[in-house]
Amino acid sequence: MFELWDAELGISLGAFASEDEALAAVRRLCEQSHGSRAPLGLIQDGQTVLATGEALVERAMSKNPRSVLTSGQVSGDQ
Repeated sequence: MFELWDAELGISLGAFASEDEALAAVRRLCEQSHGSRAPLGLIQDGQTVLATGEALVERAMSKNPRSVLTSGQVSGDQ
């Protein structure tokens, strides 16, 4: 299980069956926030931190290059 956390608020933003689902949620959050970055963290099986902050966003974007954010915008959204 993969769990997405907002480290600043100390709350879980959701649990996901796969890393791909969790990373898709990170991409959606980035798109909805128009580039603003919350201090997110991705934890596997309740104990292993896979990535946090900018490294997590980069990991999520590398799984779906079409959603790469540049200058606060989602590519393709003009």
